[in-house]
Amino acid sequence: MDAALTTARFEKIDQGQIIYAEIPAFRGVWARGQTRQQVKEELRNVLKGWIELEIERGSELPSVKGATFTELTFA
Repeated sequence: MDAALTTARFEKIDQGQIIYAEIPAFRGVWARGQTRQQVKEELRNVLKGWIELEIERGSELPSVKGATFTELTFA
């Protein structure tokens, strides 16, 4: 997950009042908030949920920077 988060793209929107971020390799994984830290935390939660859903569906997860999601455990 950390490798995926390092590929996040951040952008200020709404006249610089909101920060928007997405992880391009993970379609639909995005977050927004007022601080970069807040957005990073939300993005991590969204990514975790996205991964769990894709595993449940039996979908193959994208590799990121050569890392693959072959064995995952969530606490």
